[in-house]
Amino acid sequence: MAGILAGREPDRLGIARGFLLALGFAVLSSVKDAYVVKAGGGTDAMGIKWPPLKPATIANRRVGPRDVKRSAIIKEREKIRKRELASIKREFAKQEGKLFERFLVSLDAKEARKRARQIASARATRETGLTKVQALGARAVEILRDTGVLLNSLSPGRLGGSGAETTYTKPSGDGGQDQFFGVLPGELIVGTNVAYAATHQFGDASRNIPRRQFLPDNESQVPEIWWEDWLDVAVRSLEKGTELLFSQAV
Repeated sequence: MAGILAGREPDRLGIARGFLLALGFAVLSSVKDAYVVKAGGGTDAMGIKWPPLKPATIANRRVGPRDVKRSAIIKEREKIRKRELASIKREFAKQEGKLFERFLVSLDAKEARKRARQIASARATRETGLTKVQALGARAVEILRDTGVLLNSLSPGRLGGSGAETTYTKPSGDGGQDQFFGVLPGELIVGTNVAYAATHQFGDASRNIPRRQFLPDNESQVPEIWWEDWLDVAVRSLEKGTELLFSQAV
């Protein structure tokens, strides 16, 4: 059994593959759960707490139906009503869409985007009496969960079958196919291929992006509670593998 799991012995029954797929599923479950905790402003089992988003960053995120109820500005200033937030949403969509395309005729993409946002901010200020940051920057939003792409790429997919018939399917939806899930002889590698994942994992001082770590490293190692969960999965998988191995030997 040790030789099979290490890749030194032939794995005709798919025992090692089933073991590693089950373990990979458990690893991603731990990473995903910790991500959700940090996204909500909490501290995960590694002791990591993500820096909060800046008001300007929050203001530039999409406006959803719950924002009307959750906005701190609405609670503090009753003059900001639902129709005003809807107006802000329409203005910014229009400026960053239609006007952005118009500005591209004479400006490069970066300058065209900047110009469109300036106009959107000016119009929103005139209509609501507040800047975009003041109106939308105090919303209660989750960190790194605007589109859900990065989280989905780090979430467990579907595990099915057993032994040589064990299968793993990546998560559906945006980001699912960006998940990296590699099973090699005696080796398991899980992670994400999302283009901006490394920027958040390590931070980027040149762009003023703080580090929001979601994977363990040498400094923030795998916490004991994760090891316990993974060990439980490993033991159950080994039990099934041993039963299969002995059933073929008899």
